[in-house]
Amino acid sequence: MTELEHKRRIAKNTAALYVRMLVRLAVTLYTSRIVLDILGVDDFALYGIVGGIVTLLTFLQTALNASTQRFMSVELGRGDKAALKRVFDVSMTLYLMVALAIVILAETAGLWFLNTRLVIPPERLGAVNWVFQFSILVTCVNIIQTPYNASIIAHEKMSFYAWISIADVVLKLGAVFLLMVSPVDKLVSYAALLFVISMIIFFITRGYALHQFTVCRFKPSWDKPLLRQMAAFSGWTLCDSGAQLAV
Repeated sequence: MTELEHKRRIAKNTAALYVRMLVRLAVTLYTSRIVLDILGVDDFALYGIVGGIVTLLTFLQTALNASTQRFMSVELGRGDKAALKRVFDVSMTLYLMVALAIVILAETAGLWFLNTRLVIPPERLGAVNWVFQFSILVTCVNIIQTPYNASIIAHEKMSFYAWISIADVVLKLGAVFLLMVSPVDKLVSYAALLFVISMIIFFITRGYALHQFTVCRFKPSWDKPLLRQMAAFSGWTLCDSGAQLAV
């Protein structure tokens, strides 16, 4: 790649990320207002508390993504395809373990806290439990999607990354309009629609990654030294993200 082509790629990637940021910001602000009108103050607050598990764990996904992207970028720089493949397989193995741990914790301590410690109107308890289950599923899907996102970013496919992010918020906007005509509980419908959207985005992202990068064909790997390195790096990145969240 010539210097001119390299500069053009940087400019193209930067423009794509700025477009992504502006579109997501505009659509999210508009969507939030409409969701508040449809759900009402009480249900909107309930979703914010219970469904907020997805938002709360966003910093976890960010830390995991940074870890995988870092190790992939190193191996891409070295030109070692075998090592790159190993990084992807180990990261996916690690994140499947993290997703399983979240499910176990959420379905035990999480359910106990939800049903015994939170003050929720009795008539909304059933709906809130549905929201909680869908939120757990969305969180797990987002975590499992992380290695594919990291591969796309490490290979500098920013145009696709930007467009899939825009598609995500546009689909959520469409979900809001579907919510207006939903005959069932609006709160449950909203959580279910967000789960469906997360699955759509996951399969599109996975399909693109599999088509573009052969390293993304997952085979379980237990390379303990690499697993420890990635877990340690993720842990420190997680501490940094958690500290920023606390501030």
